[in-house]
Amino acid sequence: MISSILATTVVAMAYGDYTGFADVHKMPIPRSDMSVSVHEAAEGTRMYLVGGCSQDQVCYNPASHFDCYCGGITNKTQFYTPVLDRFETFPADAPRARYRHAAAIADGTIYLFGGRDIADDVIIEVDAYNIKTNTWSTPCTWNGATSDNAAFVEGGEIFLTGGWTPEYNANNQTLRFDPATCALTPLAEMANARGDAIAVSVNTTNGTEFHFVVGGFAKDICNGENVVESYNVSSNKWTQHKDLALGRADMALGVIDSHVFAIGGETVNSGCNRSIAQTDVERLDAGNTTHPFSGDWVVEESVPNNRFRYVGVSYGRTIYLFGGQSAWVENIDGNGNGGFPVSDTTMIYRPASVTDSPTKSTASPVASPTIDSGNSAASDPRVLSFITTMFMTLVSTFMMIVFA
Repeated sequence: MISSILATTVVAMAYGDYTGFADVHKMPIPRSDMSVSVHEAAEGTRMYLVGGCSQDQVCYNPASHFDCYCGGITNKTQFYTPVLDRFETFPADAPRARYRHAAAIADGTIYLFGGRDIADDVIIEVDAYNIKTNTWSTPCTWNGATSDNAAFVEGGEIFLTGGWTPEYNANNQTLRFDPATCALTPLAEMANARGDAIAVSVNTTNGTEFHFVVGGFAKDICNGENVVESYNVSSNKWTQHKDLALGRADMALGVIDSHVFAIGGETVNSGCNRSIAQTDVERLDAGNTTHPFSGDWVVEESVPNNRFRYVGVSYGRTIYLFGGQSAWVENIDGNGNGGFPVSDTTMIYRPASVTDSPTKSTASPVASPTIDSGNSAASDPRVLSFITTMFMTLVSTFMMIVFA
């Protein structure tokens, strides 16, 4: 308990009132279209990254933004510890490489659903990673698997929705997955079939849990979708919310104190022949308890770079953004074909609209964001990470001596 309090105190001192975007420690390998799952344990909060596209995306037909392929995919499992701003690469590799999949964590196990292999075939094997034992297994298969799908969890059960069929038809199915039996049960369908939509869950102050599915691509492949729906498990019902101000797919979503943030994402240029980044942040507030999340999406600010196909996760009052693909590069493969470089960047986003003190959050990161303030060691996250690591080591040693 004391070490937890001390860690939170150091966190508040490290970040202060900083808001906006900043880079922190880079990923060990570049990747996009991976999954991220958050695990809370005695060792602290860890963000597990699995799979993804690990080589640049090359486009072979200038007339179509869909004729683009990842140069290589990975089966690597790595986790990031926000308190230390550090990646660990020792977790076991997944049984197979995959990307554009969904992931969800239940009872200390990360499950991977769908996605595609390097040949663009949909993967039907459900792989499971036991965090405690650092082992992978394949408990079952999903014969109706989709890619670019979404997943969320409630009550120890996993829910899957949306995605693309093997033939790239948009899907609106919702399934409940029972980790104990691998049983898949059909539930109410989304009103809007789509792939490349992103899910995020929100626990409101009155105890109601909303599972949002935001954006995506559907019938109109020339524009990202702006549709927003949420699912209620107890009523097995989908609810339509106000549209995003700007349509997008493959964005990052985060939640801070019942505010939902949609960050960046992918849409298509006016010629419908090239993917481009959507470069704003939009916020949806919980509103009142009678009509929750009934308001409009509000544009917060601009994202400082052109990236999409990344993943995001919230921690305290900070949203972490991992990897993705950057702006178009001509002749990216040396053979005259353009494409999108895969990024190894990790960014944080701390919205100015959320004014709560970091010390009131359930957890907060320690490492200082990289801010353009010269070469001062005090602004270098590696220095702060080292200091923090040493500090926590001293605290742990002190606790062991006191309570031995």
